[in-house]
Amino acid sequence: MKQLFSNTDLNFIKTTILEAGERILKQAKIIVVHPEKAGGGTASLATQADIDTENFLRKHLGKRFPDFGFYSEETYKQNAHELNKEYCWVVDPIDGTLNFSRGLPIFGNSVALFHNGKPVFGAIYFPHFKDYFWAVKGQGTFRNTTPIRVRKAQSDSGWYGSFDYWHISAARDAAIGDIIRKFKLESANMYSAVYHATRVAQGSFDFMTFINIALWDIGAGWILIEEAGGEFATLFTDENRKQSGDPYHLWCVGGSKQIVNQLEPEVKRLIKL
Repeated sequence: MKQLFSNTDLNFIKTTILEAGERILKQAKIIVVHPEKAGGGTASLATQADIDTENFLRKHLGKRFPDFGFYSEETYKQNAHELNKEYCWVVDPIDGTLNFSRGLPIFGNSVALFHNGKPVFGAIYFPHFKDYFWAVKGQGTFRNTTPIRVRKAQSDSGWYGSFDYWHISAARDAAIGDIIRKFKLESANMYSAVYHATRVAQGSFDFMTFINIALWDIGAGWILIEEAGGEFATLFTDENRKQSGDPYHLWCVGGSKQIVNQLEPEVKRLIKL
């Protein structure tokens, strides 16, 4: 594939994402979609900042790259067709909205560019920490200007990371408990998928596993982990959820090759339960 972005393009994208993140810090935490209306749990909410950030990114990225699609969390119902374009931005304006709404610092904005269904660029910015994670296909992953790598597995078990899942059956819940015990997993849930992904990419977490997650939650993290020397396996699409219009239908595992190779078959067994 020819060079995707010039240095000028990359600087523009970075400036836009950082400005979007800094704007979040200045906005009131006004909840405009409550969990009960979203049909989910406590974390299923949206603030005015989510909407304003999406509009900001759509305006500025769209002006610079008018031929690219734009698919984002707050307007996905109206813009799912954008994913059919050759290039499409996949955006989560604030990942970790629950944290943001409670005054907690673990949240960030996430921007990925997909080419024919696979990410070729990803960036995640955490405004409280001033951390900008980014990757371009074939060029590695960086935390600000420092290259980062996934952590090599030190053993066959005892891994630290995140095993997150939503809306599953009792049988699957029990089976996940078996996996956690089998590999002696320590799982942390920071209520931010992009935070988990960046921790894997920089080697702080050994793995991340998601069951029933949306594309905007994993788009940027996907390429960050791959370009940091890891593997990201998209294992399953729950077609029933997808056909019903529920965007939270993807299953995935990310981490070092050794860990993904061991966790992938275990998670796949859950599909039949």
